[in-house]
Amino acid sequence: MGRISKAGNRYLRRLLYLGAMAQISARRYRRPGDDWLWRMLQTKPIKVVAVALANRMARVVWALIRSGESYRATPSDKTRRPLPAGTEMVRRDVR
Repeated sequence: MGRISKAGNRYLRRLLYLGAMAQISARRYRRPGDDWLWRMLQTKPIKVVAVALANRMARVVWALIRSGESYRATPSDKTRRPLPAGTEMVRRDVR
């Protein structure tokens, strides 16, 4: 994983990074999954994952702008698996 680039619009970079951190923060309160973000959080520091996620979001946004299409959520984005009976959500401190 590389470092965050200083090229481009500073404000836009910051918004992408903050959006990524918000998504990571929200993801940490849900149950473990096997998606890309969960696997990254298991192996990399949070800030490295945030930069990678911001990069990924920027690429998706650019592809949507270039093609003129609207964002279509994948089925995994729309559905959430219910917790098994008797299972509680574990809330961890976000720092």
